[in-house]
Amino acid sequence: MEAAVSAQGPTSILQKIMYHLLGKRIVSNKVCMDYIIVSFCLASSSSLSSIALNYINFPTKVVFRSSKLLPTMAIAIFVHSKRFTKSEWYSAALVCAGLAMVGLADAQNFGAAFHPLGLILVSTSVMADAITPNIQQRLFVSGGESRPDVIYTTNFIASFFMTIALIYSGDFQGTIDIVLEDTTAAVYMLVYSCVAYIAVSFHMTVVQKFGGVVGVLVGNGRK
Repeated sequence: MEAAVSAQGPTSILQKIMYHLLGKRIVSNKVCMDYIIVSFCLASSSSLSSIALNYINFPTKVVFRSSKLLPTMAIAIFVHSKRFTKSEWYSAALVCAGLAMVGLADAQNFGAAFHPLGLILVSTSVMADAITPNIQQRLFVSGGESRPDVIYTTNFIASFFMTIALIYSGDFQGTIDIVLEDTTAAVYMLVYSCVAYIAVSFHMTVVQKFGGVVGVLVGNGRK
């Protein structure tokens, strides 16, 4: 299938876009769609969880995002036909409950904040977070994609989505103004970007070698 695709060259618009992003390497439409899904989920997860803070406090956000191991396991059943034992489900629930209690421990310092819109936004963010590692795993296993390609391409497309959203919301110019006026903030952003790349690289290595569910479990253990 891939050989046939490579022989005829990129045909669809999506294939042509990915052809240039992947260094003039041709991939199937299915792989292209997986790249788009991961990119969209990355952008949605980051954006929605941040927007949710306008309606809920940080501990509430932490409590909800601590539960993403369970939906990640549920999605793995459909995407990878994976099966989990009862003890694995119980263990995952205990991990999520433990992380939630850590978040609740700080709730008394912030006060209760359970605005319905905020809960919807953070819940959608959690679902996007649960989809991401499963599709990343499919890119590695079924698509045969490399870790650098997945990291670069998905984050590039996600950045494009988020830039469009920032321009639409009117926050893009404010971000540029902060960078131009405050060199310290610009340095912080640069340092954060470098550290984040290292963290993402390690995380993607875990997903590639052990699967999306283990990647999320390791991420939760870090917290």
